[in-house]
Amino acid sequence: MTIYHFQMDIFQAMADPTRRNIIERLSSYQAAKTGLSIKELTADTGISRQAVTKHLNVLVKSGAVKAEFKGKEKRHFLKHYAFSGAFQWLAPIAEEWDERLIRLKQHLNKGDIE
Repeated sequence: MTIYHFQMDIFQAMADPTRRNIIERLSSYQAAKTGLSIKELTADTGISRQAVTKHLNVLVKSGAVKAEFKGKEKRHFLKHYAFSGAFQWLAPIAEEWDERLIRLKQHLNKGDIE
């Protein structure tokens, strides 16, 4: 199995539920086009701007998020390609488990025939 190295471990960046929520919000179609500000990222979450800023810094260090200024406002964008190493690492594991589940299903279905 090939081991992939990440700038900061992308899995560590995704380990926190608040960061996963930020990633989900940034993955929307609208966010991909225009990015999201801190104000938009904190709306309806009950999470302070300071906490979101802390989590965004972790995501930026991991390479999952980039920030750029649009006028006076800082907008945050998800860097989808940052997850490619994680997907490549997970793909063989998922494939192996899919095969195991297929074999288990076949084994269990044999009991129905006999």
